[in-house]
Amino acid sequence: MTDARLPVLRATAVNRRAVLRVAAGGSAAAAAVFGPRWLTGRHRVAAEAIKTISAEVVQQGAAFNRGDGGDGLSVQGADGGLRAAAGADPVFVSEPIAVDFPMTHVAAHWNTNAGENAVAVELRLSNDGGRWSNWVPLTIEGAGRPGASGDVFGGLIPGNGARQAQYRVRFRGTGGDVLLRRVNLTCLNTTGGERVRVLLPGSSDAAAAAPKPSIVSRAGWGCYEGYRLNEKGEEVWPAEYEPWVKVVFHHTETTNAYSNVAAEIRAIYYYHAMTLGWGDIGYNGLIGNDGRIYEGRKGRDGQVIEPDLCGGHVLLCNYGTMGFSMIGNFRQVSVPSGMFEAGAKLSAWACSRNGINPLATNPFRRTDGVVITCNDLAGHYQMQAKDCPGAAAINQLPSFRQRVATIVAAYPSTATPIPTRTPTSATTAAVAATATATRTPSPTRTPTAAPAPVSLGLSVASGNVGTSLSVTGAGFVPGERVAIHWDSTGTTARTTVTAASTGRILAVFPVPAATGGAHRVIGRGLTSLRSASATFTVVPNLTRTPTGGTVGTSIAVTVRGFGANESVRLTWDSEVGPLLGTATTGATGSGSATVRIPAGAKGWHNYTGLGSMSNLRAWGAISISPSLAVSPTGGVTGTAVAATAMGLPANQGVTLAWNKSATSAGTVVCSGTSNATGGFGCSFAIPAANAGSFPLVATAADATTVSATVSVTASSATSTPTRTSAPTSTPTKTSTPTKTSTPIRTSTPNAPTATATPATAPYRIAGSGRSANSGSSTPVYDRNEATYWISTLAATPPSSAFVYVDLGAARSIGTVQWLFAVEGIADSYRIQVSNDRVTWVALTPQPYGNAGIGVWLELKTQTTARYVRWIFTNPNGDAQIGGLAEVRVWP
Repeated sequence: MTDARLPVLRATAVNRRAVLRVAAGGSAAAAAVFGPRWLTGRHRVAAEAIKTISAEVVQQGAAFNRGDGGDGLSVQGADGGLRAAAGADPVFVSEPIAVDFPMTHVAAHWNTNAGENAVAVELRLSNDGGRWSNWVPLTIEGAGRPGASGDVFGGLIPGNGARQAQYRVRFRGTGGDVLLRRVNLTCLNTTGGERVRVLLPGSSDAAAAAPKPSIVSRAGWGCYEGYRLNEKGEEVWPAEYEPWVKVVFHHTETTNAYSNVAAEIRAIYYYHAMTLGWGDIGYNGLIGNDGRIYEGRKGRDGQVIEPDLCGGHVLLCNYGTMGFSMIGNFRQVSVPSGMFEAGAKLSAWACSRNGINPLATNPFRRTDGVVITCNDLAGHYQMQAKDCPGAAAINQLPSFRQRVATIVAAYPSTATPIPTRTPTSATTAAVAATATATRTPSPTRTPTAAPAPVSLGLSVASGNVGTSLSVTGAGFVPGERVAIHWDSTGTTARTTVTAASTGRILAVFPVPAATGGAHRVIGRGLTSLRSASATFTVVPNLTRTPTGGTVGTSIAVTVRGFGANESVRLTWDSEVGPLLGTATTGATGSGSATVRIPAGAKGWHNYTGLGSMSNLRAWGAISISPSLAVSPTGGVTGTAVAATAMGLPANQGVTLAWNKSATSAGTVVCSGTSNATGGFGCSFAIPAANAGSFPLVATAADATTVSATVSVTASSATSTPTRTSAPTSTPTKTSTPTKTSTPIRTSTPNAPTATATPATAPYRIAGSGRSANSGSSTPVYDRNEATYWISTLAATPPSSAFVYVDLGAARSIGTVQWLFAVEGIADSYRIQVSNDRVTWVALTPQPYGNAGIGVWLELKTQTTARYVRWIFTNPNGDAQIGGLAEVRVWP
């Protein structure tokens, strides 16, 4: 039930655009707003424009005080921000916020003192304030145009008719205090607003070689053009033109579950034009899940997706690019065939009109002067450090380019590729564009007295460093020596050959170490001094030694063909997967790094390299083999042994058999199910046996096996003991002293069984914190075993790092459990407790050491404390330490 005291926010017009009120008078008012541009010449009645109902809710100061904050948060004055102390990672939950209309879409934007990664914001919605949706994490809206507010803008999510919203902020400490100055909620209804009838001129588009596909105009999706204007009726973002030389593929990263395409576009338009303050939608075109193409950015009247119009879809790369966006989120699901084909037709029209080769790769100069090299039909991620258009769509890009090329080939283009020029104003550029479009190429004349031209050709146009490149040439003086140079004749020749009697040459050399992108191969006659060149594009690549191994195996990775003197991030399974390490390139774009295979299921896994400055990417694969480790490795009959298997097939039944062989099934000592990363662990007691070595074999449901050896040091003089669960007392030193203690592993990675821990729930974790030299602490209790806390990479290895959880008050603690997501970087750590975060008491006399991945570890204790801390030291000088994925504290 809605709280009667809850304030309800009325829908209001944004005061930046007083002109919006003029349209209430229908067509006459529209004429007052838009003037003769709309109501002169030949016209047709367009579909109704639909205004967006909106409420912009600002939260700061007193509003923050009405929310629910954890330890380490404080409000700075009546109108001030919310401050999180250095080293703390608290969570803030806002008061419920009600509006007086059903929301079709909602978003948030916020302002901090520490950039877009300082906080993570989530939203949830309700119709009545009693039943709430799940929390939805907001993605960060990609910067399409410069912004003056300094705000971080989250993406739109569906409102689903809700009338209340609530936001949650997770602070991610950056080494200093984090100040959240303000949070804004943008609440929209794009279907129930006022309808305004408008008149529009018909289209006057000229046909290109590839026909322009059918496009739904702005009027067709109910665009209210008043949102483009300021209080004086002037365009906030006047049109600018630059000949398109690249086409850029995006996704809106909004929901896929929509049935009203026009309403989705109106929400995106309002958010770009009004909330972000751009004055129009950023994309040139959009593709709906109905397989239709929709007009985006407005050009001149009568033009639907006007050629060479500059959009606002990639910051610093809008001049000379056409950007279109698939409406939806394609991180995990592929672009449907209807949308795929519509996007291909739109891209083919743009490519054919402007002479763009959809299969080519060329340099591109950004507006800040930086030159990048990417596909001429590029994904957004190739021009800006974003994962747009999503991992699944990125995988479709090669076939998408091929489909576009097929369409273009069916309609041969007569366009002359347009050289990049300095961006101009709309008026100047319009004249230049018209002149270019109507120019007729001069006919080719046959040379008469001039000698045959020198030419050079390559066996392939692109490839990796080390590619064997064949160079053919013609027009040289017979018998003269011809030097082949890379990039400049001032460099040492890669090879030298002799021209045949026909003046032809053939040379072969390996592509040298070079940065990614276009390079010149030059042939120069040493007698005639005649020369010619051809362009070869170096494509980045990754190599590794060995090609695979068990979890934790060290892999030497070499990166080549990236940008000069940049960091290359190496990630696991995808571009947004866990960080494996970082390689630093030299002047030739090559570098190396040693990484360890992380937790993963049996088989091949992708790994990715991403250049931090060049934005170049490369992919490779590493194979994981299963492994089985035991601790201790032997003992007398009845000794408790913890077995940890890694690299098994994911989510399969697993049995662990004692003394299994080709001729004997052995004795099953425990069984269970592997987790999502192929990890499995259990404990058992050594069966009665004579002294010797015995195989212990783990077998998965698909018949994958892996074994280890357990030594029985002596036959037991007593009767065979009854097998029990693993010891549940505090780990102690064995007869052979070791540097670290071995924590007990529970039987499964899920909640403890009744025999392992009391049949109750773990304590709710109220907050957390970490040392300043480490990443966010929230992954240790987000219930996601794939995320983890780890120290940050630095110039020198860390000496120590810690992470702690806050139980909210002093609690009686009986069991502590924890789980790792990274192996080999927890050489020495202790678990400590405290009531004040000043005095800490260790729970064991010896530190723990490395353990398996994906296996829950457990410590029995009896103490009372509010805070539980894992503190790591670094005796082996690892580049990073930690890798803690999840923790639980039980009564």
